[in-house]
Amino acid sequence: MSKAVVEHIKADLVARGVDLSGACGAAQITVRVAHTLRDRYGLLLKRAGNRAVFRADGTCVDGDHANPNEPGFATDYLIDRATFFGYDILSDGGGLNGPQWPDDPETTEVARNTANFAEAPNLDGTIDPPGPVDPPVDPPPHQDELAARVTVLEGRFADQLRTNDNLMGTLYGLTRRVTELEHAPPPVIELPALVAKGNTSRVWGHAHTVELDVVKKEQ
Repeated sequence: MSKAVVEHIKADLVARGVDLSGACGAAQITVRVAHTLRDRYGLLLKRAGNRAVFRADGTCVDGDHANPNEPGFATDYLIDRATFFGYDILSDGGGLNGPQWPDDPETTEVARNTANFAEAPNLDGTIDPPGPVDPPVDPPPHQDELAARVTVLEGRFADQLRTNDNLMGTLYGLTRRVTELEHAPPPVIELPALVAKGNTSRVWGHAHTVELDVVKKEQ
């Protein structure tokens, strides 16, 4: 488990006589753990508060002695690059530096962790963990959170289906109406009755002009 990596790296640093006190001491462990497990984990970048600032000349200063906004790392905190959940890997960081690996990661700072994720620098080469190291077994990322997301997506999908069904129903109705109009017989136009006024008993041997008035037929 990943706790074994923390234990191994701390023991190696103790054997080498590295000072593990304070923010920089805790970060000596944490940065090396993050680099060893870099395929999965990174560090939390901080520009204020308790942090360890590793400078280009190889020195490290804590947050109290760093320049304003000078970037450093959280001293005992790793971020899972897949979920952006956080892991506190040292109890009493900078003091006892007790190796640990929480069964339940911190899940409330995903936005912050995403925005401030940092790759771990290689301080002095990756330290190989003792023997095969099993990948950390983490609980599935927040079942409640995933269930809520699935519910939202299902609702949106259902709304889209209903919208599509309504559009298809409207299109089908218009298509039927067009078909009915194409096959309908020509409309019958009823004209009002024409009544000719005058004497029709006379036989005309030449042309006459006849005026016809259109009279609305009484029903």
